[in-house]
Amino acid sequence: MKKERKTIFLSGENEVYRIPALFYNRDEKTLIAFAEKRKTEDDSSTEALVMKTAKVKNEENHEVTIEWSEQKTLIEKCPLGYRPMNLCPLYEKTNKHSSCFSSV
Repeated sequence: MKKERKTIFLSGENEVYRIPALFYNRDEKTLIAFAEKRKTEDDSSTEALVMKTAKVKNEENHEVTIEWSEQKTLIEKCPLGYRPMNLCPLYEKTNKHSSCFSSV
């Protein structure tokens, strides 16, 4: 079985990603990756919180495949200068409810 690595959020010029949270929902076999989108590696350059979702599939030959979605913006930096950072997802299993908390 060949293991393949994939970069979920690819940093480039004037675009750096920091992943503070990765969540796996076993019931739905879904991954959610959250990242801070920044201009530089410095915390003060955070522009937005973004996410990607993925479906985890177990193939008949016992291979696991993961198909990632396009990137979605959750929260952008507010005009007053507050930056969304340090996202913390919370999943309440009984009611199957998810929430996200962030410091600014």
